[in-house]
Amino acid sequence: MDLYRTTFAVLVVGSVGLAYSQYRRDKEALKDAKAGSVELNNAATAFKWKFIPVYLLVMGSDWLQGPYVYTLYKDEYGLAEPTVAMLFAAGFVAAAVSATFVGSLADRYGRRMACMAFCVTYALSCLTKLSSEIVTLLIGRLLGGVATTLMYSVFESWMVTEYFARSLDRSNMTLDSMFGLMTTLNGVVAILSGVVGESVVAMTGTKTSPFMAAIVLLMTAMVIIKRGWNENYGDRTEESKGTSDESSLRAILKDKRILILGFVCCVFEGSMYLFVFFWSAALKSAHAYSNPSTKEQSAIPFGLIFATFMASMMLGSIAFSRGSSEAAASKSIAMLGPAHFLTVAIAVSTASLLISVLIKSETLTFWCFCLFEGCIGIYYPCMGALRGRIVGDGVRAKVYGFLRIPLNFFVVVLLCLTKEGDAHRDRVFTFCGGLLLAGTVLSACYLGDTTEGTKDPEDGESEEFMDGSRIDSPA
Repeated sequence: MDLYRTTFAVLVVGSVGLAYSQYRRDKEALKDAKAGSVELNNAATAFKWKFIPVYLLVMGSDWLQGPYVYTLYKDEYGLAEPTVAMLFAAGFVAAAVSATFVGSLADRYGRRMACMAFCVTYALSCLTKLSSEIVTLLIGRLLGGVATTLMYSVFESWMVTEYFARSLDRSNMTLDSMFGLMTTLNGVVAILSGVVGESVVAMTGTKTSPFMAAIVLLMTAMVIIKRGWNENYGDRTEESKGTSDESSLRAILKDKRILILGFVCCVFEGSMYLFVFFWSAALKSAHAYSNPSTKEQSAIPFGLIFATFMASMMLGSIAFSRGSSEAAASKSIAMLGPAHFLTVAIAVSTASLLISVLIKSETLTFWCFCLFEGCIGIYYPCMGALRGRIVGDGVRAKVYGFLRIPLNFFVVVLLCLTKEGDAHRDRVFTFCGGLLLAGTVLSACYLGDTTEGTKDPEDGESEEFMDGSRIDSPA
């Protein structure tokens, strides 16, 4: 128990200290800002706090549901294991299929409208949890799959498009720091959501209550979006030009950086989803291996471990924000840019998974898992920043959706092949480690030189990369 408490305390203190250091640095940067940029910096701050509350409400609604989906199906409704697996697989398949068209619709008819559609769709998915009928639950999983695709594409698309449309790239708020803040606060919301979810279940006596609480958050987010957000679009000229989605996809996939981002997204986030599925069993096994003489195994504090994982993720995201701030200040983007951070995060993730397989120790396994979670905290702002730089506004939501198609099928296939036992779990971690190693090599070879840095805003030119090959439209 001391292992888990000590690690949690160290990570929390480290996160708070690094966050305070970053806060003081940002405050000093504001004091040093030129008079002409003060108004733009204020606009950036206003925009940040227009988007962040909605983002946190949306992510909070997702975190509230996460811990209770399986136990609601299995324990409260008494569904068989194969039925539960079928429902989970249906959600991933729906997410993969919807990824082929929801992004295009959002680009064409508006990202703000798509964000509100997400709120309604996810709320309907939550309502289906009140029924124990298989058909109703299946409909709920299908709606949840569509909502997941929307959640991970349209909100980010709206934010990045507005960021550049308002010329906030000329302010002291970088896109990297925005993504870093989002990931950090998301970790805080995850911990709070766990506490709130457990409280409402204890008060109501039913595991459907977190889903009802999620509806409240979703409706609140929708009201804020409707009243405070303006609409933005992608390239709506495609339809008049007769350009099909198939030809658009072919044009998009000509850029090797998009393909590599898609591969990295698939293997990293796929490994993350599988890690979520296996980590508790892996720690149980490591605990038993490290204490073979103990007849009655002591309980593992899973709640504390989850909080520790979230603290690790926050520390990773804060470290990325601090690094990107230093890079922006010293103009050494080639050394501390998101592509290089991403490469390091994937490499460390590879090592953490493989070490947990090779060395059976409770302490080492736990620390490896914390390291993996820290890499997740680095990965998300890196990937968001890279997508924001590489993908143009015209097809942003479409490309973001396409990037999630292989991810969903990857997770479905591996979940369908899941078996009981340590040997299978070790094979899965080893397989994921191998794919992550390939992702490390590809990221180092193809992303580091072509995605770092932008033209100087003082030049008055639109943002593009050194090779001038930003994807903007399927031309």
